[in-house]
Amino acid sequence: MLFHSTRIIPARHGLSPLTTAVRFLSSSTLKPARTRFAPSPTGFTHLGSLRTALLNYLWAKKTGGQFILRIEDTDTKRTVPGAEQRIINDLQWAGLQWDEGPLVGGPHGPYKQSERVKGVRNIYREHAEELVRTGHAYRCFCSPQLLREKAALQIKQGLPVEYDGTCTNISNDEAEERAGESHIIRLIDKSPPQGFKDLVFGKIAPEKKHRLGRERNSANNGVLIKADGFPTYHMANVVDDHFMEITHVIRGAEWIMSTPKHLSLYRAFGWDPPEFAHVGLLRDKDMSKLSKRAQVFNLGNLKDEVLPGALMNYLALLGWKHIQGREAGEIFTLEDMVQEFDFKLKKSMPIVDLERLENLQMKHIKLQLQQGGSEAQEAISLIANAVRKQVSRADLASLGMDDARKLDQRIAEIIQQANDVPASTDKWIDGRRYLLTNNPPQIITIKASEPSERFLREQATFEPTEESIRTLMTEAMGKWAIAESDGRAFTAEDLQECLKDTVDKLARKYRGYDDELVQGQFHPIPAARRIIYKYLRAWITWGLPGPSLHHSMSILGYEICMQRITNTRTSAESPKDTKDTMAKPGSI
Repeated sequence: MLFHSTRIIPARHGLSPLTTAVRFLSSSTLKPARTRFAPSPTGFTHLGSLRTALLNYLWAKKTGGQFILRIEDTDTKRTVPGAEQRIINDLQWAGLQWDEGPLVGGPHGPYKQSERVKGVRNIYREHAEELVRTGHAYRCFCSPQLLREKAALQIKQGLPVEYDGTCTNISNDEAEERAGESHIIRLIDKSPPQGFKDLVFGKIAPEKKHRLGRERNSANNGVLIKADGFPTYHMANVVDDHFMEITHVIRGAEWIMSTPKHLSLYRAFGWDPPEFAHVGLLRDKDMSKLSKRAQVFNLGNLKDEVLPGALMNYLALLGWKHIQGREAGEIFTLEDMVQEFDFKLKKSMPIVDLERLENLQMKHIKLQLQQGGSEAQEAISLIANAVRKQVSRADLASLGMDDARKLDQRIAEIIQQANDVPASTDKWIDGRRYLLTNNPPQIITIKASEPSERFLREQATFEPTEESIRTLMTEAMGKWAIAESDGRAFTAEDLQECLKDTVDKLARKYRGYDDELVQGQFHPIPAARRIIYKYLRAWITWGLPGPSLHHSMSILGYEICMQRITNTRTSAESPKDTKDTMAKPGSI
């Protein structure tokens, strides 16, 4: 453990039983909700899916209820091997622990739809047969080829593509006799289209009449059970939500058009439907649907680059009216979100801006580094992942930083000793590359001299070239090594004092007389000091904007500093780059 802290930090990944109880008491006016996240294992988890899971989690915990994970894998053709485990890993990484579902079980299992189909009883087939018996469904024996031909003809005639109800003319007796043949089961719902109330969008109007003037109920003749015995998404969704006692269905706005079909099924079964809350789809800056930008917003690609708490914070604030009048980049822990969450969500589709996510993340990194312990270690590991992407393994190996533990320790050293907290991960790494590798850039440029430095060069006893400063500094470092045996350590505190003394002595050596002899004239010592420090920073830090020189030298250690002072070479800027007259290359 690189960081230690005596401060007690609330659990960020999930909520403790005590916290859950407190939240429940504070929300006693709310009836405990049962929500569910029901992904299909057809690929990776993208940010829109994760946001849906988060909102379901927040409402369940806000009301003192339960959050259920259900795997909807009835579409066997699209199911991707390993995708289910990725979903589980992603939710655990995000801190969204489910109360019922895979791995944890529960009273309403199985929580994987394929297991509910292939078990002792096929719960979906059973209930579809029940609808057939009650006259709310029928068997359709039309072949796939015939259905394709009917659809092609409707398209040619400019009609909506919908089943024409041919098999509704088959008598019940004939249908039962032919039940052994390949067939599907379709819903019968001849009632007028109905609207519904949505917790986010308000009243949703019924489906409009199509262009021929007939009312269109898209649920009528809808397929419930496919020829392979598996249920359609709509059938499985309604049956599972009912038997898992789901009280609130919180999902993306693309499912608004499917909700009337689900309500038709609830009416056919005589079940009370849950409440619905549809949330705006996330979009990229180019206004495209987020899921279409697979590689950019793939959670698998983001997990090494973002803190779970920062990402949850960012996703919760997308489209949440709660933050109006408050700082858009405000930090919310998972517990804060549970306490504050409501359905005051914007109907519009929020735009995902990864730059804003990075800005919010830096606030989380700073907070977690201050907290210490495992929170700080998580932030350190995130920065280390970013380092490995920006700095080659060979470069890291030059300082032994290819070892994960040593790299974590070095990052912790930089942050702790120099109080150097990143404001931007990429810029932070670029400016501290000299602390992570011992392979300097090919050219280290010394900026053009200032008028005061030029004056000193003209007045000094001898010209302060790079090599003359190197010789004097090497001698001083040699004496420094001897001084360590007398108790002077290579720490930032000691280095700050020693550097000042050494540089002042070197500066006086160039001038050849003491300060008091030049009273009333230009003071040469500060100018000499600037020249020496400029070379020291070029040798030690390669001119990069990292921590102070004494902190940098302490972190690198005596041997590396001595090596760089001895071997690093610089190049002066060309005279055309400055108004000042430049010294010859290699001198200032």
